[in-house]
Parts: sequence; C-alpha cells; structure tokens
Amino acid sequence: MTDVILWIVALGAGFICGRVSTPAEPTKQDEYDQEHLKRMTQDIAYYKKLTRKLAEENQELRQKIK
Repeated sequence: MTDVILWIVALGAGFICGRVSTPAEPTKQDEYDQEHLKRMTQDIAYYKKLTRKLAEENQELRQKIK
C-alpha cells in the first residue's frame, strides 16, 4: 500500500517539476538552433543529390571507357 502511495506522490512531483522547468517561449538560442538545423538539413539534401549525380556520371564514364 505504501508503494502505491509513494508511486503516486513521485508521479505528481515529476509532473509538477516537468511543468515548471518547461520554458513558455522559445529563446533566441532555440530560434537560432532551429534555423541552423533547417540550413543543415537543406545542405544535406543538396550534397546527397550532388553525390548521387556524380556517382551516376562516374558510372557512365566507366562504361564508355570499357
């Protein structure tokens, strides 16, 4: 019985701590991080496409050489 009561108290304390520690507004650092992540994602997509294109061109050149 005490285990159940302690579990409920711990759950309530964790919920309260989680609500208090969560920031209400995004900070400038959060905005910067989101923008940086967006740019990095775009760069990754660009380089994947570039790599794929170069690999295909390389394969075509190898076939022409044979």
